[in-house]
Amino acid sequence: MTDPENLQRPARLHAVAVSRCDVRDAHLATPFDLDAYMRLPVEQYTLSVLEAGTLTRYEGQPGRFRFQVPRLQFFNVWVEPVVDVYVRVPEADDETPEVLLRSEGCYMYGSPAFDKLRLNDKFHMEFETRVRARTSGRPTFADDEDGETWSANGEIEGGRGELLARSEINVACEVVAPFHLVPRRALEKTCSAVLNGLIKLLLPTFVAQLRDDFGIWATHPEARKARVEKAEREYGKT
Repeated sequence: MTDPENLQRPARLHAVAVSRCDVRDAHLATPFDLDAYMRLPVEQYTLSVLEAGTLTRYEGQPGRFRFQVPRLQFFNVWVEPVVDVYVRVPEADDETPEVLLRSEGCYMYGSPAFDKLRLNDKFHMEFETRVRARTSGRPTFADDEDGETWSANGEIEGGRGELLARSEINVACEVVAPFHLVPRRALEKTCSAVLNGLIKLLLPTFVAQLRDDFGIWATHPEARKARVEKAEREYGKT
């Protein structure tokens, strides 16, 4: 991946998606409610949810992972991006707990036609996913000052909650032959649509994994104990 300042007249792609999921939050005012789950140490939060599927953990580096993105098809070329991801969980004094996943690097592997293009030297990608929760005790929070909309309003019944996630991807990539023959606006629109389709497919699955993981954590003491013990073995006391 190349510094965007060094790219020559790059095409710019953008995709954004929001997903939300109802949650059963039956442990209000206990150490095992949804608010407490959102504030877990990263060593525990990542042990189950973020190890699923094609996301693997860097050993000895809490909060850092490598994500294998499903194959993407652009015209007659396919690519499989690999993204290094950093995960930040809320601090104890954060009023609205938010889990942040942000890219630290991206590399692409693909078809023989892709390899000839040497796009790893000609693109830059930034990826960010933010996860928040609404509970009956904190049913609302304001939209962000930069204009990002969460629509986190309205009451929530006791014993219920909601997980909300927002993902955004920005890509800058030099346009190489034969794609330089495609009108720039059409090329950017087509490729952005592919990215939009990808994150709109992945994000609801991720949020559903969080919902299911919270249910296990909140209701199974043995699962909580196993999670803590594994984190202590691999990272020391958490």
